[in-house]
Amino acid sequence: MHPEIVRDKPGNCPICGMNLEKKTIAETLAVAAAAGQSDDYTCSMHPAVSSDKPGACPVCGMVLEKRSGLFASSAQAAEEKFQLTLPADKQVLANVATTKAEVRRLERSILTVGTVEASEQRLYRVPSRVPGRIEKLFVDYIGTFVNKGDPLFVIYSPELVTAQKEYLLHLPNSKMPGMGDSPSDTGFLAAARERLLLWGITPEQLAFIETGDTIYTRLTIYSPRTGIVIARNKLAGSYVTEGEAVYDIADLSAVWVWAEIYEYEIAGVSVGAPVSVSSPAYPGKKLSGSVSFVSPEVNKETRTIRVRAELENPGLLLKPGMYVDVDIKVQTGKRVLAIPISSVLQTGNRQIVWVKAGSTTFEPRAVALGVRGGDWWEALSGIHEGEEVVSSGGYLLDSEAQFRLGKPAAGHGGH
Repeated sequence: MHPEIVRDKPGNCPICGMNLEKKTIAETLAVAAAAGQSDDYTCSMHPAVSSDKPGACPVCGMVLEKRSGLFASSAQAAEEKFQLTLPADKQVLANVATTKAEVRRLERSILTVGTVEASEQRLYRVPSRVPGRIEKLFVDYIGTFVNKGDPLFVIYSPELVTAQKEYLLHLPNSKMPGMGDSPSDTGFLAAARERLLLWGITPEQLAFIETGDTIYTRLTIYSPRTGIVIARNKLAGSYVTEGEAVYDIADLSAVWVWAEIYEYEIAGVSVGAPVSVSSPAYPGKKLSGSVSFVSPEVNKETRTIRVRAELENPGLLLKPGMYVDVDIKVQTGKRVLAIPISSVLQTGNRQIVWVKAGSTTFEPRAVALGVRGGDWWEALSGIHEGEEVVSSGGYLLDSEAQFRLGKPAAGHGGH
């Protein structure tokens, strides 16, 4: 009822009280022209602002522009190759930035969830090397951290005593004239010595045995690796056979992460692909690794494929059983012309980018896109290598163009 009333937000008409209706920029300009207000001044970023004299926009502070004859020429300009001129100071105010279209190898991300497990390559079983009775446990509960060489348990073994006595029995014979050079004596002595070493007698202990003054009735077993005790299988006083496990130790300085990806994502996923892992427990922290195994089978029920990544675990941050976010990086394999994702404006069934045509001029281009890789789109057409596309502030340029043309720039549909 009162088209001269213009507001930048919903409300009621101050004259008749009716609800205000939303209108396009072109309709607003047409109303202004019909009302004889085509010679007023307005803001390109806030077209609802109107003034009968030059000045600054009360919203953003930009210089008001005269919109005389603006609407009358918009239809003709939209049919021609449109270029938008934006002074350098306004580019800074609108945060306009450009990036060159370049040929590069794209990288896509596969995001999934994984589970941390101890690496099977870093699991160590500590067995009893001789049959006997465990007399003492130095580590008596699960979760204890041990260093390589720390004592774990002491075992009494009659077989160990017998083997030492047999070694001593034949040791003097090897030094007797005509006996030490015998191949049979030399071979038996070497075999007896090797057996004692394999049972856990150290070379230093063997030197004491050869003096004839010491017989070891008990043997101390030491940790073969640094890690955490994840299983204790025997108690003090228990009898064990040769080779029976007493402890299991896990070295968690490196761990496995098992994840599942859908079969349609498997293309390009191979051993060696980079992987980053994060956890809500450690905000902002990412651990890097690589794919070490891709299952040759597809789960028939979930249609997923298991993938294993191996990564270093500084500070033992990742615990077996913990859920983590997994990001697998996959390269497309070929080099393509690419533009930043932020430069593409989606306009219905078309994609538009703003290309820098001069130091202060920009023009919209329709582009055809291929595959997406990370923060980049493959550009199939519409852009040439080395051209600068607007990667920041593109929507503001588009709004400015709509304002100047009275309808969407270059004839593309509304957002």
